[in-house]
Amino acid sequence: MIAYFPNPYPDELLYSLCARFSDRMQFGTETGTMLALYGSRHAIATVDLPHRLGALASQLPPGHPCTVDVIIDQHTFLPYYGPFLTKPTYGQVRAWMAASTKASARVKCGACTNRVRPPKFFRYCPECVQENRARLGETYWRRLFQLPGVEVCPIHEVFLEPSDIRLDPLPNRHKYYSAEKARLGSTVHRVDHKNPAHRILLNLARRIDWLLQRARLNPGLESLHLRHQTVLAGKGFVTRAGSIRMAEVQQEIIKFYGPKLLELLRCALPDDKGDGWLGHLLRKTNTAVAPLRHLVLLTALDVDLERFFTVTQHEQPAQDAATPASPWPCLNPVCKHRDTLIVSKAEPQPPDGNGTVHLIIRCPHCGFAYRLRDNDEVPVRASHVVDYGPTWKNLLCQQWSDTSITLRQMAKTLGVDPKTVKQRAIDLGLPFPRSGKRPVTKRGLYVPKRRDHAKRLEDHRRAWAELRANNPTAGTKALRVQSPALYAWLYRCDQTWLKNHQPARLPPTVTRVHVDWAKRDEELVGQVATA
Repeated sequence: MIAYFPNPYPDELLYSLCARFSDRMQFGTETGTMLALYGSRHAIATVDLPHRLGALASQLPPGHPCTVDVIIDQHTFLPYYGPFLTKPTYGQVRAWMAASTKASARVKCGACTNRVRPPKFFRYCPECVQENRARLGETYWRRLFQLPGVEVCPIHEVFLEPSDIRLDPLPNRHKYYSAEKARLGSTVHRVDHKNPAHRILLNLARRIDWLLQRARLNPGLESLHLRHQTVLAGKGFVTRAGSIRMAEVQQEIIKFYGPKLLELLRCALPDDKGDGWLGHLLRKTNTAVAPLRHLVLLTALDVDLERFFTVTQHEQPAQDAATPASPWPCLNPVCKHRDTLIVSKAEPQPPDGNGTVHLIIRCPHCGFAYRLRDNDEVPVRASHVVDYGPTWKNLLCQQWSDTSITLRQMAKTLGVDPKTVKQRAIDLGLPFPRSGKRPVTKRGLYVPKRRDHAKRLEDHRRAWAELRANNPTAGTKALRVQSPALYAWLYRCDQTWLKNHQPARLPPTVTRVHVDWAKRDEELVGQVATA
């Protein structure tokens, strides 16, 4: 148990707390601190999302304020990442930070592969340093100042300064560097409130600070996606059909920040085709995007974070009253109820990758079904047919057997392309080639090949047996080198059989040379005396 461990200061990083402990204990080796804190020499000093916190808390004296939950919520970066993770991921990350011996939490949060990187050096506010030393007798590394996107101290409204201690990556993974051991200057660069970029950076720092104070805020990615949809709909960036006007949103962000400021924040948007990170954020419901980019979007749209994150019930985007909902017409060209509004119920489908909901409109008389995007206007032609129905298929079968009807006449009657007629004829198992004025073949159509898996399995097994018979002394590795494709197929599709029909393992060709130490001692004893 650790007899003395310092109490944390407000918004102090756990890394800074451990660095102050290391300075006071004056361990002789770099791993001495790790052994005292975590009970392992292999522990790593992590700044953003540390792990082994359960081991650390168990080493502290009874009554110490640093419990596992307090450390995670007040002295790590998890409150910054948490609102933008799925609920299962958030629970896993907390568990890993408490018990894991590996940096799994950093991987799960995207901190290892994210292009929005933390600052290269630990940063500080010169005025905060003076106040800390006057009030506490020492200074420390604040959590807020080490986050990407925070360029300004929101308390004193001055720009942050880089220290001489490397942060990304750390100079030594098994050593803590305290703020008191760093070279910290006293030069102050104040925010110019007349400069729009300075005002944006100050506002962004205050928003990130607000986020850090909200422990365990995790609405979930799906809920977050719906809230983004609501905000965009309220700002007029959503069409009547529910599509996001991505080009307009992108122009709004560029107009608000400017290209240079977006580049500074590592949130630049592409000039040519493509939506960049904005498309991943707004269109992919299960893709985690850097928290800073969420805040960049919300800041550009002037969204109040309190209302955005703490809303109890999400309101769906308002639908246009002029958009028809039902009934829908039957669009089967051969149905007697064609273009008649007879379909009163639709089958809603789960949202796709873009969050769009589609409806299946099925005629109760002919079975013809087509897909329609929810809230679209009433169509006059089916753009995506799901099922042609028995009426349409029966007519196709009748006309297919009538040799006096050409393929084009058939297509005109059925209301489709001639190639579609051929494709549906294949699906129905109709005979090819079709007799008539001009024979109809399968040319130009995709016809899936039916593979006999049992025959392929037998052929591959026979080939492997022949390969073994032709190379009776070869081992598995030599056979694999001779026929890599055959080995790979059997390994994927028939692994159990392959394992039972591999050649026996060959004895090693290299034998160890055992040293006769007694004989060597007799030879060296005379040489030792001479030397």
